[in-house]
Amino acid sequence: MRNLKKFIIFLILLYAPILHAHESVAYINLDLLFNNTNIGKKIINKINLLDEQNITQIKLDEKKLKNKEIKLLNEKNLLSQEIFNKKLNEFKNEVKTFNNENIKNKKKYKK
Repeated sequence: MRNLKKFIIFLILLYAPILHAHESVAYINLDLLFNNTNIGKKIINKINLLDEQNITQIKLDEKKLKNKEIKLLNEKNLLSQEIFNKKLNEFKNEVKTFNNENIKNKKKYKK
């Protein structure tokens, strides 16, 4: 009985590689699939639209930060040193937050 089990296991192991040897490998050209199908074109358009919206939002935020910086520098001589430093630190924190959000968004869209 024991020898019969060993013989059956041996036969299964002997024929297992032969059974899988005739499998064919197929490749899918994803560029062709995305560029030539309606769904692929819609996906590409959605991605491009999101990209444009993100770029527009980033440029708008950059412009706001630059305007704040110019305003702060113009007020430098009018404000006391303590108030100016406080506003400057707030501005630096806003810039740091802006940069961190941009990094997170880039990582998010790379996935």
